[in-house]
Amino acid sequence: MKVLFAVAPARDERLPSFTAPPLGLLYLAGAVEAAGFEAELLDAPAQGIGWAEFERKVTESKADIAALTGMTPIWDVTCRAAGILKNAGKFVVIGGPHATMRGDSFFEAEKDIEADVAVVGEGEITFVELLEAIEACKDLADIPGVVTPAGAGPSRCLIENLDDASVPARRLLDHRLYTYPPLGPGPASTIFTSRGCPHACVFCDKSVFGSKPRLHSADRVIEELEEIVCGAGVHSVIIYDDLFTIDRDRVIDICRRIVDKGLRFQWKCEARADNVDLGMLEWMRRAGCRIVSYGIETVNNNGLRFLQKGTTAHDAARAVAMTRAARMEVLGYFLVGIPGEHIEDVEKTSRFAARWGVDWAQFSVLSPLEGTPLWSIAHREGWYAQVDATNPFDADLARPAVLDGYWTPEKLRKALYVAHRNFYGRPGYIISRLWRAGGIRGAAGMMRRGLELIGWMRKTRA
Repeated sequence: MKVLFAVAPARDERLPSFTAPPLGLLYLAGAVEAAGFEAELLDAPAQGIGWAEFERKVTESKADIAALTGMTPIWDVTCRAAGILKNAGKFVVIGGPHATMRGDSFFEAEKDIEADVAVVGEGEITFVELLEAIEACKDLADIPGVVTPAGAGPSRCLIENLDDASVPARRLLDHRLYTYPPLGPGPASTIFTSRGCPHACVFCDKSVFGSKPRLHSADRVIEELEEIVCGAGVHSVIIYDDLFTIDRDRVIDICRRIVDKGLRFQWKCEARADNVDLGMLEWMRRAGCRIVSYGIETVNNNGLRFLQKGTTAHDAARAVAMTRAARMEVLGYFLVGIPGEHIEDVEKTSRFAARWGVDWAQFSVLSPLEGTPLWSIAHREGWYAQVDATNPFDADLARPAVLDGYWTPEKLRKALYVAHRNFYGRPGYIISRLWRAGGIRGAAGMMRRGLELIGWMRKTRA
């Protein structure tokens, strides 16, 4: 039995500025292959494939089963791709955050999806058991973690020992197709070293990985990094953990091993403003870390309290300063439309980000995703709305937002524009980014991102 793991084309078929390997699907593919089944990957955005070519390739595929993952902001794209797969005669399996959020009510809530089953939660064990049941012509509704139109099996427990999870089937990739311009123009890959986050931010969706941190051993992390760096020749790696720095001793152990083994690559990770120190950051820099991302969100402490971040503006300023002192760059995530804040707060936050020395900034509308505490708050208070207020690189047509009496769609769009203008519209910033772009290819990538930003700003201002 053969499984086609598919990533749908972009909604409007524009080529993305950069693409990352579909790590979730690769974990499933690794589990499938370890169980003796065949796997193939069709990653339409990375391969530059539009909808017509996607349909042709799907039709030509000899796979019996087709698997898709779907996130809420691009659910319409997932549904369109599922229909194409179904029309091609495939048995269609849907998984990912949106399906997991729906849970047992998936088919009741998503009546238009052309799928045979949904896999909810972590899918490695569930997917293999599903294939084995299909092959043996057994009832699928009894499998833990599987939802069918006829019913749902019991819940699937999370993988307790993360080292038991399959190694992602990275051999299916053409690594040359994947880039991450902030780390340079070369091929990029991805890795999870942990799953789960213990913190309680009201906007965070933990439906798939949960709140309990589960950590790969340092041995497993190094094994995967050697495969990526030595085996595939990739020298830019994005660590996808919600919180890589959750265990200081483990971080330093991994970094020591990278240095001792002579693995030469550059990488990016996610951290929290209140759980880094200069010693750990310096070890990360020695091991090749170039960018550390922080969910700063706002410099308004009242806004941070509403978000239940558990951090302060002082924590963020200190973390940025230490990261810069360790000679690494900072990517800051910021939120627009926090209840109790105004446009002036967003303007203050964007100016502080520039003054602190943040190198990259992502400003997004605060979105109450279903299943999060914020979703419950927004519906209880009558604040929930779908609005056309997206940043230059959002994949969705519209976003859920919190309209608390002050915020309106117009104010959200204005605030996004002001934030991007204040941060990215500085001549010195533009010159410094081009200078550090890493040659002609790097500069070309930066120019492309810059043109996308300029086009968005003109449209938003109009």
